[in-house]
Amino acid sequence: MRSYTRLELPSKALFLFIAMSKAGVLIDCYTLPIVLKALTRVSDVKLGLQVHSVAIKHGLGAHEFCESGFITFYSKRGEFEDASKVFEENPERELGSWNAVMGGLSQGGRFKEAITMFLELKKSGLKPNEVTMVTVTSACASLGDLNLALQLHKCVFQARSFEKTRYCDVEFAYRRVW
Repeated sequence: MRSYTRLELPSKALFLFIAMSKAGVLIDCYTLPIVLKALTRVSDVKLGLQVHSVAIKHGLGAHEFCESGFITFYSKRGEFEDASKVFEENPERELGSWNAVMGGLSQGGRFKEAITMFLELKKSGLKPNEVTMVTVTSACASLGDLNLALQLHKCVFQARSFEKTRYCDVEFAYRRVW
């Protein structure tokens, strides 16, 4: 399934998933994200809803990669309320789910909402990663808000300050040797 999905053959990946299901092979947290990626590419709503109900039945709905996959699936279809519902149902959200929501909102042209989610993420205590910052920076650029862009730049700088300091120290030491 992963190979079919990577080769841009999502229909074949889904055919294999259906064959596995018919053979009694249970879905797990490794298989489900691949299935969701294929579903997102073919935009099969009916099968997507069925897979979502099976995932909930097997306790996979709140798994980080599965949850973010469902958020992406619904967001790509423009069903932001359903994506938001998946996100809101899990009180112990991981960064991947936050990134999926912000990415879906941003790709859907809902830039202010994506930035609002970023601010909520910051309040939650989770630390943004590179995916988070690219998504929010893109949303900010689409809005054309220079003040917000400067604030985000500061946030990126703060998030990277430890690595930057280490890198600068190494670079400085390297120059001293020469």
